[in-house]
Amino acid sequence: MFTKKRLLFIGIWIALFGAGALVLTRFVPGPEKKPESGLRPAPSATAAASASLRPPASDPLESLRARAAAGNVEAQSKLGRMFHDGDGVSVDKKEAVKWQTMAAEKGDATAQFYLGVNCQLGEGGLSADAAKANRLYLEAAKKGDPRAQYNLGINRAKGIGAAPDAAEAVAWLTKSAKQGFAPAEYMMGVACWAGEGVRQDRREALEWMRRAALKNDTAAQVFMGVAYFEGSVVTPDYYQSRQWFEKAANLGNTDALFNLGEFYLNGVGVEKNPDTAKKFYQLAADRGFDRARSRLAAL
Repeated sequence: MFTKKRLLFIGIWIALFGAGALVLTRFVPGPEKKPESGLRPAPSATAAASASLRPPASDPLESLRARAAAGNVEAQSKLGRMFHDGDGVSVDKKEAVKWQTMAAEKGDATAQFYLGVNCQLGEGGLSADAAKANRLYLEAAKKGDPRAQYNLGINRAKGIGAAPDAAEAVAWLTKSAKQGFAPAEYMMGVACWAGEGVRQDRREALEWMRRAALKNDTAAQVFMGVAYFEGSVVTPDYYQSRQWFEKAANLGNTDALFNLGEFYLNGVGVEKNPDTAKKFYQLAADRGFDRARSRLAAL
């Protein structure tokens, strides 16, 4: 018999801030397994949000270099971003850090954020220094950069570069989330769900999750799917649950792919269809999801 315990309840229910991942500037899709550093890019859903945070790379490169060399902070910041992201040029972290440093010293928030990431990861010829990264994030966060606010919040939650401080972490995550930054909205959902650094309010948690999910944050979409499946805060609704899992699965989320396999294998809100279940398990297994491989082997 199918029971709720068989559905995959991902770690966000108990891991609290351990679920947070550092934003690595370009918001490109990250690997299913975390890099050895423990840091991973933010979900691909945030690509749309990032577009409004970066100026278009429209200036001819030589003209931009000339302006940057003459001390123009906007040009310096833009070159730093371009060389970091490989936007119109080959990725060159050392060249990126050179221009980021110049712009950051002049108080440019975008450069401070990027330089903070390079300091934390030890890239571009820099030694890894989380405390220095936090100082750079703080300068950018005070100027309203939502990515810096988010990274600072995650580091304070996890005790990276400073002692852990849940209340301060939530304060910065709230600022970022209120600007509509999806990873921060997701983390505020985690905090409100668990009552970590903030009063526990699971309805508010789901509202934060819904906001992030509507921006295609796949972790938030899976959270919503589990919430509608479990029905502890909202009325149980297998159709809504499946809809959220399908949104996340379409973006490659392995948790969602596995859960859809469970739905079709056990006939949860759909007719039982082992063949369809196997297809979802296989998609998850192809992405390295061990539990899906075990399920396939048992069928």
